[in-house]
Amino acid sequence: LAVTGRAGCGRGCPATAALPDIAAARDRGPGGRKGLWTALALDWQGTPEQYLELLRTGYRAVKDADPTAQVVLAGIGDVAWLTPMVRDEILVGKGDLALAHYYEWAEGNNSPQAKQRPANPQQLLVGVRRYDKMSEFTHRLLQADAARFFDVVDLHAYHPYTLIPAGVRWAQAVMARQGYSKPIWITETSGPSYPELWPSEKEGERGEAEEVVKRYVLAVSSGVERVFWYVLRAPQHQETGKWSRTGLLRKDMRVIHWCPRCET
Repeated sequence: LAVTGRAGCGRGCPATAALPDIAAARDRGPGGRKGLWTALALDWQGTPEQYLELLRTGYRAVKDADPTAQVVLAGIGDVAWLTPMVRDEILVGKGDLALAHYYEWAEGNNSPQAKQRPANPQQLLVGVRRYDKMSEFTHRLLQADAARFFDVVDLHAYHPYTLIPAGVRWAQAVMARQGYSKPIWITETSGPSYPELWPSEKEGERGEAEEVVKRYVLAVSSGVERVFWYVLRAPQHQETGKWSRTGLLRKDMRVIHWCPRCET
């Protein structure tokens, strides 16, 4: 159950006001999972403290209704963990690693940001400093006082699958510095995603089959507890464009199978 509402609203917003009723409607019976908001990097326009108010209110309402339920932190989108990860690496003297992660992201990406190729860590730091507000938001949500009000950290992983282990290690290290540890889930991942930005990725169902295996293997082997694929079947409004090759079912609801012998 993902609780959403008007982005950035504080006390009295629809999502906050409805939490007691929402929490009482258990999903999957006792021990269900409740996610408070969906993706912070995409649709939350408020402050960290406004989100934390929603988180605290929601956590108490959920636990009052079902003490065994797990509360999942809002999904930390790709940019919201990649940017602070690279920034942190530079600030602790791991500039070469930060550059490697940046180039890994930029490989095959024809977006304007990816065309900027910093020559050294300091040039890269200047670029990522533009996203300091987002980086501080992510760090604020992972501080120990906020961690009292969620049971699971949620990362979204649409960047190249090779970055998944680095992102998981970064999140684990941030929690360790704060003196706690929480399970990590990836509630959104898929590929090949953003075909307009990743022209070098293999096309069609073969590419998707490879992405499913690689993303799940890398996530689970890195310590991720649960992985959720987006999407089972692309909705009509996403049948073309960046999500068009991520459904596990075809338009006619047939399961996509791929193998060297049956590729057409």
